[in-house]
Amino acid sequence: MAIVMLCTVRASAQCGQPNDGQVHVPVNWETFTPPPEGQSYLDPDFGCTVIRITDSSKDETLWDGSHPSLMHHYSTWSPMNATDTMIMVLSNDGGWRVRNLNGTVAVASTAMPGMDAGHPVWDATNGNVFYHTRANVVYKATIANGVVTDTALYTFTEYSSIVSPDAADLSQDGTQIIVGQNASGTMDVFSWSLSQQSKPAVYHTICTGSVSGSAQPGCIHKLQLSPTNQLIIQFSSDGTGTEQGLRLWNGSSLVHLQDNTSHEDSGYDLTGQSVFIGSNNSYSLSGLINPCASGWGLDVRLLSLLSSAKCLLDNQPYWHVSYRGSASQPWAAFSFFDPRTAGP
Repeated sequence: MAIVMLCTVRASAQCGQPNDGQVHVPVNWETFTPPPEGQSYLDPDFGCTVIRITDSSKDETLWDGSHPSLMHHYSTWSPMNATDTMIMVLSNDGGWRVRNLNGTVAVASTAMPGMDAGHPVWDATNGNVFYHTRANVVYKATIANGVVTDTALYTFTEYSSIVSPDAADLSQDGTQIIVGQNASGTMDVFSWSLSQQSKPAVYHTICTGSVSGSAQPGCIHKLQLSPTNQLIIQFSSDGTGTEQGLRLWNGSSLVHLQDNTSHEDSGYDLTGQSVFIGSNNSYSLSGLINPCASGWGLDVRLLSLLSSAKCLLDNQPYWHVSYRGSASQPWAAFSFFDPRTAGP
């Protein structure tokens, strides 16, 4: 049984090794023992205080007597709330719970509301509120003293079921991605404004699939929003076809971003332009040139001009990327699989 640990980094002042261009391998990588839940340690390489949030070997026991694996879902989704006080935690049996940043339970898994196979998303400003879907209804869930109160916000009578799908996050202005099931088996993909309760620029799929009980409905593998709230759709199969690869829905057409996909995320650059990060070259999309020396590195390029690219890093191991922040703070975080040993 493996111990799965969620951690958060806190510092009263800046910590880390900014812009030194060096790789810092933990000095005690093979021998490190994490502290008990709720306690902290000082990272020896970067000087940051790290607090342990979960301990799956002690926290909970599943129906079969095993302990759950606990995680914060996917890199393109924000597990922490708007006030940086609570974290959504998912277990390998599909259950959700909420933790405080000191490791204590904010909402137990048994107190969470019934939700569809998609995932909940935090409100953009209110740290006590998250949203989720059930059947064809969007719900607002409010946390108070360990209790969650569900309020139905909107019923999509035009769909038999809806879902807030895999990898999709809530935008900073409070727009949520929704997939709705049509009677024909096709799907409507749209960003739904929580404040205006509207769904502009719906993309109606050609392919079919079941939204009910699926975080990745039918031919749709992942959905994200660009900084300007345009839909980025990754279809289940790669290829040059209309509903293959990674496509940007601009409200009237699907723009090819990648025909052969890689892990990617989008955000602003320092000038406020929309960019996306991935490993892009002529293999991912005909005509593209990767600016890194190997031709396979991670680059960043404008969504509006895919030929523009800057090399971020080269010869990267297998990665995930998380791109967050506004134009004044466009941070990208990468996680890698360690090629030296088995496991991540």
